[in-house]
Amino acid sequence: MFYWSVIFLLIACMSGYMGMSGVAGISGPTAWGLVLASLVLAALSALLTRKPEAALQRGLRSASQRNLEDA
Repeated sequence: MFYWSVIFLLIACMSGYMGMSGVAGISGPTAWGLVLASLVLAALSALLTRKPEAALQRGLRSASQRNLEDA
């Protein structure tokens, strides 16, 4: 998503430089919205992702570990 926000930012800068204010006026806020959305998604992903090491420390086992131990 950061990639697309950079693309829209470049479009906004180029169109603003060439005098196309309508395109710059649309792509600028779009780039800003994509930056905010990607930051929110990155933060949620970091907070909600399970860490396998932490699960092992608590004594939780994954399905593949259970299958190996049962065999």
